[in-house]
Amino acid sequence: KAEKEGRLHKPHAEPKSSAKAMVNRTQAMLAWAHIAQALAGADQPEDRRLAEAIAGYVRQMPHFVELQRARKRGQGGQRELPGMSPVQVVPSPSARSGPEVQR
Repeated sequence: KAEKEGRLHKPHAEPKSSAKAMVNRTQAMLAWAHIAQALAGADQPEDRRLAEAIAGYVRQMPHFVELQRARKRGQGGQRELPGMSPVQVVPSPSARSGPEVQR
């Protein structure tokens, strides 16, 4: 917004492309995927909707988009990231074996 309004005095930094930065981005995507997977199996419909929103957010991340492009080109040898396919809503079992979570 500041750039559009002419108030930006310092240009945007170029994205980091070091191996460490790539690992960090991948780990962040995996963390979001684990969160989405956990929410997708929740009893509450709003939690399952949140899982779908998180999966959509991750699929729009620039790093994820680049990984998908590299995979299509046959580069990178990246494995499928857990939770990055469309979230499937799983009906909750009628009987739970563990303790209930209080909200």
